[in-house]
Amino acid sequence: MFNGTVKSIEEIAKREHCSVRKVNMTLSLAFLAPDLVKAAIAGCLPRGVGISRLSDLPASWSEQFQRLGIAPRPSGISAEIAHSLRPTALQRSSNVGLPRL
Repeated sequence: MFNGTVKSIEEIAKREHCSVRKVNMTLSLAFLAPDLVKAAIAGCLPRGVGISRLSDLPASWSEQFQRLGIAPRPSGISAEIAHSLRPTALQRSSNVGLPRL
C-alpha cells in the first residue's frame, strides 16, 4: 500500500483472504505506544487486555493508555526505577513516606 503495489485496504484483504476489518485491526497494531508493545511482549499487560482490545485503540499514545486504564510511564524513566517509585501497600494505607505534591 505504501510502496504503490497495493492501492487499498480492500486489495490487501482480498489478497490475504480476510476481512477489511481484520486488515484494519492488524495495521492499527503498528501504531501502538512502544511501552504497550514492550508490555505485551513481556506478558505484563493487565488481565483482559488482549490482541483484539489492543487493535481497537486510537493512534494517540496517551489515549491508548487512557482507554486501557493504564498509567503511562514517565519518559526517560526505566521500568525498574518506575517500579521503585510506586508506593507499597503499607505506604498507601498510612501515607507514611509518600512525598507531598
